[in-house]
Amino acid sequence: MYRFKLTGLVLGLLTLPLIAACNDGP
Repeated sequence: MYRFKLTGLVLGLLTLPLIAACNDGP
């Protein structure tokens, strides 16, 4: 359970820059 939550947290941190890049784009 803890491992799954940790993976979700890492994925969230990885997707944040991607979302910011998309919003910063065209």
